Amino acid sequence: MKLVLQDSDSAGSCRNSDSPCVIMAPASIAKTARDKAVKTDKSDEQMLAKTLAFHSYKEVILPSENIEAIKEIVRLRCSVNKSCKRAKQYLLSFLLGHGFSYSDGKHWTVKFSSWLKTIHFASEYLTFCFEEYLSEATRQIQRLAMLNRKLKGLEDDKEIRDGVKKLKCICRIDTIAAVGLAVGVGFDSTGLVRQDSRKCHRIIFPGTVCFS
Repeated sequence: MKLVLQDSDSAGSCRNSDSPCVIMAPASIAKTARDKAVKTDKSDEQMLAKTLAFHSYKEVILPSENIEAIKEIVRLRCSVNKSCKRAKQYLLSFLLGHGFSYSDGKHWTVKFSSWLKTIHFASEYLTFCFEEYLSEATRQIQRLAMLNRKLKGLEDDKEIRDGVKKLKCICRIDTIAAVGLAVGVGFDSTGLVRQDSRKCHRIIFPGTVCFS
């Protein structure tokens, strides 16, 4: 008996199963109009059984536990990147709303940080809000920097180092994006999925299915 799963999110179930396991890429499963109209457990089971019997599917290669762990770091970095952008924007919006606008170059530079230290409010409540916004933005910036260092240190991991080198050389992307693509996540340094990098992934790792 084989255990059939439809996506890589069930990797844990597959690893913990005593039975042989097949993970099918959902897009490769042929569905009739009736299959799309009728969604029950029984109809899904019949559809998967037929697909398995005729071998008309594309199998998802189950990544190692080490790759899965690296994926989680990549996803964490993406989450922190979004939180960092949000925290920065909250601070800038707060300052702008109270008449403070920085116009001497780019934000989040050493010069900008020096400018922040010159800001004072007459109200202790506004001072409290400013300090909290600044503290949160600083914390998120530090978290993001820590995770960037962590990902850059993973480029020499034996399971992905060859892929990372190829991606950096052929696709001309940075280390963080290359590590994400090498483990099949596909986030670039801004936290967004790059379609051109996906194409590079398919060229360098032919025959694999990449999930984000």
